Parts: sequence; C-alpha cells; structure tokens
Amino acid sequence: MRGTNDMKRLPLVIFPLSVICLVIMLATVHAAGTPKAVFETTSFSFGEVKEGAPLVHAFAILNKGDAPLRIEKVSAG
Repeated sequence: MRGTNDMKRLPLVIFPLSVICLVIMLATVHAAGTPKAVFETTSFSFGEVKEGAPLVHAFAILNKGDAPLRIEKVSAG
C-alpha cells in the first residue's frame, strides 16, 4: 500500500517543481532583455530612374530595447 500513497503524492511534487522551473526560465529571459528595432520609415520610392543608375538610400534603425540589436540579413523587396 505504501507505493499507492507515493503515486498519489507524485503530482503534488511534480506540479510545484514545474512551476518553479517555469518561473526561473521566465526570469532569465526577462533579465536578458530584448532588442526592439524601430524604423523612422519602412519604405522609400526613388521615382522614375534610368536603367543602370546607381541608387542609394539609408534607413535609420533605432534600438529601443534593452539588449543589443543584431541585424543579420537585409534584402531589397
């Protein structure tokens, strides 16, 4: 009968441990911070352009988050 009582108590042990682990994980993610990219503008039109003409435009990106912002891939769309 002792084994049956242990099985009944098992959820009472597992649930609090799961909650503690979840709280620790969330605290770690929150402490690490999150970057937040903020763009002044998200599009730009060059108007009519002659074929082969070089085009350049700079987009300002501000990091309003509390962690470093890494830009890993940029493409024209």
